[in-house]
Amino acid sequence: MPSKFNAALIFFLLFNLVHSVTFSQIILPFELYDNKSILIKLPALNGKDSLTFFFDTGASTILLDSHVAEKFNIKADLHQEIRGAGGIKMYRYTTGQKIFLNESVSIDHLNFVLDDLSRLNATVGRKFDGIIGNDILSNYLTVVNITKRQILLYPFKTQLNMADYKAIDFILDDGIPIPRFGIDVHLLNGEKLSGDILFDSGAGLALLFNTPFQQQHDLLTKIGKTVSSTQNSLTTKSATTLAAIASLSIGPYIFKGKLPVSISSDGEGVSASKKYLGILGSQIIHRFDFILDYSARKLYLKPNFLYQQDFTTAVAPFKIILQGGKVMIDEIIEQSAAYRCGLRKGQVITAINKLESKDLKDYRKMLLNENKEVEVNYIDSDGQAKKCVFKIEKLL
Repeated sequence: MPSKFNAALIFFLLFNLVHSVTFSQIILPFELYDNKSILIKLPALNGKDSLTFFFDTGASTILLDSHVAEKFNIKADLHQEIRGAGGIKMYRYTTGQKIFLNESVSIDHLNFVLDDLSRLNATVGRKFDGIIGNDILSNYLTVVNITKRQILLYPFKTQLNMADYKAIDFILDDGIPIPRFGIDVHLLNGEKLSGDILFDSGAGLALLFNTPFQQQHDLLTKIGKTVSSTQNSLTTKSATTLAAIASLSIGPYIFKGKLPVSISSDGEGVSASKKYLGILGSQIIHRFDFILDYSARKLYLKPNFLYQQDFTTAVAPFKIILQGGKVMIDEIIEQSAAYRCGLRKGQVITAINKLESKDLKDYRKMLLNENKEVEVNYIDSDGQAKKCVFKIEKLL
C-alpha cells in the first residue's frame, strides 16, 4: 500500500502532467528565407500532406492558392469586390473552413480567400501554398523566435518570461487587424518626422512611406537622392521610389546610419491611407525576436542576431524572379550599367559570376556589391547565349 506521501506525489505528478498537456505550447518550426520570409508547414486538410504558408503579420485573413484549393476540392461560395492599390478586384472566398496547426489542434470557422499566388511565389523565389497571419495572432499569444526559427503559440493570459523584452502598446482599428503604433525617423537633412506605422512582416522592406504622408511632408524634395522602382503586391505591380534616411526609432530601439526606405505613389489601398506614416517591414521586424499579445494589445521586442547587421542602401540594377524553373529579369533600371550592357526584361539568367543557381538570394547578394564587377550569362530574346560584364554602380 503506498504511503500518503507517495500518493500525494503521484497525484502531484499526474496533475502537472495533465496541466502541461492542456496548456503546453504549440511549436511551429519555420524556414527564414533570405532573412525576410517566414515559411511554416501546416497539415493539409486531408491529414496526409502538408502545406507551406507564408507567415505575415499583415495578413488579415488566410489566403490559399487557387490551384491548391482545386487540388483539395475547396470551392468558393462567396464573391466580393475589394478596392486595392491596383483598383477594384473581385475576390473569391470559401467560408466555414478550418486550418490545422498540428495533427490534433485546429482553428475552426474560418474564411479563406482563394487566389493565384504564382506572382508572389516567383517574386519571393520560394513555393508556398498560402499566407496566414491574423487567424493565428487573434487566437493565440504568439512568440516569433527568429533566433531559433520557431513560432510558439500559447493561450492568452499565459505568463511568459519577458526578460530582455521591451513592451510597445499598439492599437487595432479601422477594420485592419494589423498592429499600429508610432515611430520616429530622421531624414538625412536632420529633419525629424513622426507617425503611426502598420507592423507588417509580409512586406519585404524596411519602411514604406504612404503617399499622403510623403506628399504632406514634401519627401521627394527633402529626402535626397532617389531611384525609381516597382513593388509587387498580390495582383499588381506599382511604382515606388527608393531613398535613404538617417535613423529610425521604435520604442527604446534606434537604428542609425543610412537606412533604405521606399516611398509610395499609390492612389488607393492601405498605402494611400492618410492615417498612417506607412508600413514597417521585415527588414526591421526580423531584427527582433517578438511576442504579439492581441488580447492585451502589446508587442514585445528583443534584439536578435540580425539586430547589429548593417543595412544596405545598395540598389540592384535589375530585379529577378523564379518562373517556370528559370531565373528571369523582371525589371531593369534603364539608367544602369546593366541596361547599357544589353540586359533587358524577360531575359533568362543562366549564371552570375560563373555561379549557376535557382536560389534567388544567391544572385541578389551579388547584385548589391557596389563598385564590384559582375559577369552575367543570359539567354537573349532570340535564344542566343550571351555574356555581359559591368560594374555595380552606386545609385543612392
